[in-house]
Amino acid sequence: MNLDEPVNRTINTHWIHIRAGEFLIGSEEKPYNGEATVLLHGAPNDEAVAFSVFIEAGNKVIVNTNLMAMYGQPRDRMTRLRSTAFKDDTTIRVETGLDWHTGDRISIFPTAMHEQHFDYRTIDSYDSATGIVTLTEALDFYHFGKATSTAADYQGVDMRGEVVLLSRNVRIVGNDTDWWGGQILVADNLELVDMKQRSGQLIMDNVEVYNCS
Repeated sequence: MNLDEPVNRTINTHWIHIRAGEFLIGSEEKPYNGEATVLLHGAPNDEAVAFSVFIEAGNKVIVNTNLMAMYGQPRDRMTRLRSTAFKDDTTIRVETGLDWHTGDRISIFPTAMHEQHFDYRTIDSYDSATGIVTLTEALDFYHFGKATSTAADYQGVDMRGEVVLLSRNVRIVGNDTDWWGGQILVADNLELVDMKQRSGQLIMDNVEVYNCS
């Protein structure tokens, strides 16, 4: 998919096997400028895909033994909290001038002793002039923030909470069925019929992977 005009495309599939061909979305020179989604369907007990007589690749899977390359649009991927956010807050303050939008998903990293205190949230609105992000749901945890870096006080370490953008315009999504996500498998394979050696290569730049492994 290398189109000049923005086009939204969704591929609904149970599995994809890139054996000897190529699966390309955008390019390094021209990242895809629409919305491109590969939506993988399947359940735990569905039939597995086998790419050789000896190797099963599971199901709900993209199997690549040649070339898979995806290029999404570059985004402002990470910032830090400009003020401390507390449990039950519905707004946070981050850097100004980001290209974040309503509907984008973000992750706010832990800053206290509990390493699992991530908050995954969806942006309701972002004020580019003030850096105020309004969230669709209140926070579950505390996150430290400050207007300026703490590097001078902590031996070069900025202790402010990281806020990472998760959304991208090119995405691979495992449809949620019984907590069964999708898979991406890149492998080399020797095809016994003609002894042809296949070598898998995966390139993903600004690509979102969700409910997958």
